[in-house]
Amino acid sequence: MTHSYWYHGHYVKAGEDPYQAFFDGVVTENLPPAQPGLANTPANTAPLVLGLSIFSWLSWTQAKTFWMFINLCLTLLIPGLVIRLLPEKTV
Repeated sequence: MTHSYWYHGHYVKAGEDPYQAFFDGVVTENLPPAQPGLANTPANTAPLVLGLSIFSWLSWTQAKTFWMFINLCLTLLIPGLVIRLLPEKTV
């Protein structure tokens, strides 16, 4: 899923609408090529695309690595947050 944000972040950086570019089939020559086998459809809502477009400042390999690091941090953080939601034991 990161690929669609990374790829269309380049449209956002260029001041183009990634949704319109996708539906019209617009090809911008300054963009890096979409990675083979990965979806390049703009995903979810415009605010999410704008928020995650920060990854477009990185190369595809760096963006994947950074996204993996974020996922690993969340994997470690979520169990603790779930435990905090459990009610306290009363004896």
